[in-house]
Amino acid sequence: MSSCIASVEAIKFYRGIASSGMKVHISIGFDTIMAECQFLRSEGDEYEQLVRLEPPCLCWLIFDRAIYTRSCAFYIASKLDHQGRGCRFLFHGQFGDSLKERKIRRFIRRQRIGRVERVENVRSIVCNSLFKKETKISAFEGLPVILNTGETGKIVGAFGKGGKVRVEMTTLLLESTVEKIAADETVEVSMYLKKYLGEKKIEGYLPSGLP
Repeated sequence: MSSCIASVEAIKFYRGIASSGMKVHISIGFDTIMAECQFLRSEGDEYEQLVRLEPPCLCWLIFDRAIYTRSCAFYIASKLDHQGRGCRFLFHGQFGDSLKERKIRRFIRRQRIGRVERVENVRSIVCNSLFKKETKISAFEGLPVILNTGETGKIVGAFGKGGKVRVEMTTLLLESTVEKIAADETVEVSMYLKKYLGEKKIEGYLPSGLP
């Protein structure tokens, strides 16, 4: 086994931060080996990349050398080279199945927030501050957005050359929203993105539980 996705249980006595990308000692049976750890959250057949250990999560372990073991084997991760006081054990868990390739599909979440500048009609608005003027807007066309008043829409293209965009509403604007914009009150527009690591690909999504 050269890498695997493992379950993770944090050890509460460890006072440091277990961060993605750090090297740890993995003890399994009578063997101890160095491994890189990447903390992930499963989402179907892909994974959200986490900055640090944030339960509940999984850990992608990439070993410095192949080891002979089996899935479901118990392991403990530690920093045996830690100097000073405090617990050296970070987390523990069980190995999953061995990965045939040292590659999995991972993404990081990003959010952009802008403001509705004007209403063209109940199906179309113009927004600013979502992008910088040098941003290639065409890469984001068709991606969903949501207003803080609850209505949803999608980017249809650039509006001028200053980073503004036109949004086509997929739900009609509420009368109360139109009144807020007309009164120059702030109505925010948010875009939620998945940026895939090692790929030139960005996907948009709308989180569940939003108004």
